Amino acid sequence: MLKKLYYLYILFVCITTNSSAQKYTTKNIIVDSNTQKPISNVNIFNKIDNTITNDDGKFIFNSTIDSIEISHLGFEKLITNFGDLRKRDTVLLKQHVIPLNEVDVTSKEAYIQTVYNRVNDNFPYFEYGEKVFLRCIVKKNNEIIKFQDILLDVGRNSIFTSPNFKNIVYDIKILNLRKAGIISKSKIEEDFGLLSFENLFKWYSAIFTNPKNYSYSEEMTTDLNYKKINFRRKVSSSMDKGIEGYYIINNNDLSFYKVHYNTVFDNILDIPFNESKGIKWRTIGNELEVTFNKNIQQDKYFINNGKLKNVVEVINNDVRSTYEASYQILTTQSFVTQKINSNYSSTKDIFMVDFNYDKTFWFSQNQLLLNNELINFINSLNDKKKQYKIYSNFTE
Repeated sequence: MLKKLYYLYILFVCITTNSSAQKYTTKNIIVDSNTQKPISNVNIFNKIDNTITNDDGKFIFNSTIDSIEISHLGFEKLITNFGDLRKRDTVLLKQHVIPLNEVDVTSKEAYIQTVYNRVNDNFPYFEYGEKVFLRCIVKKNNEIIKFQDILLDVGRNSIFTSPNFKNIVYDIKILNLRKAGIISKSKIEEDFGLLSFENLFKWYSAIFTNPKNYSYSEEMTTDLNYKKINFRRKVSSSMDKGIEGYYIINNNDLSFYKVHYNTVFDNILDIPFNESKGIKWRTIGNELEVTFNKNIQQDKYFINNGKLKNVVEVINNDVRSTYEASYQILTTQSFVTQKINSNYSSTKDIFMVDFNYDKTFWFSQNQLLLNNELINFINSLNDKKKQYKIYSNFTE
């Protein structure tokens, strides 16, 4: 690692005398050309570097290659360069025209089964490592109460479970951390339902539906390379947890490109409460979106980015509150072969991570930018000191 950092330092020093090693950078916001609204999770990449836009549509992109490709499902691809982007603050993406009508998929169960049959060929069922960014945010009644950004190495023995991999083992190495939050007197309530790394990565791998228990329909698109299949779980009563969503499938290799689903309840009031230590709670919503990308060298897909949101309703001393925990992941390096030397248990709560803050790193990275909502939360911490205990490993 030290050798790599030293090499990068030498490369930086030599930029002024070696034009081939020039480092390019651009900072922009991407918006929908029709609605003028920012677009989140847009892919910005070239052969060696990649990033995505944040919730406000903003991104910073650095590279030693003067080429940029910008793509987002449902929008026309844009191929450009740094010189062009530096001339404008705002990048406009044009929408693809996608018909809204739906048609039944012929032999829909058989089609989904065919995609499942290709999973072993398209995805890694072997040991590998990844370098990822992870953003975790907890809100109480729609207001942020804690967040943390993590850079970590993840080692695993498979991407999905199977008859040969019934138990996925994760090795976690924390590399950098930025965190802040407020703690109230009811700390047990606030920490309720938060995930461990192991549970989080299992969520990102939970993409399969049983064709016997789901109904499917195809939504027509203008891109012949992909097929969009909507699905909905068959339920027998209002007490059943419904699941609906869609698959985006690559027609060229019959692989999952994107999976999105959320839970649906006919009547939330019918969901029973759990109870412990005088606190009642029930899960009233889950939403998951995972996008896969293909590593050309390995000829296998990996989790490129994903978002998970869990919503829990809590009653404590007759006070009803809604907690929302969201987890956003972005993989920057895939199929790392070196062994991951774990320094944190994969079964421990993610929000229990404690690590030093590296100001230089967080100000130079371009994967997890602070959006307006997080900046406002950080700026408000001083005003909350009288009511809450404030914690943070950094000072902005």
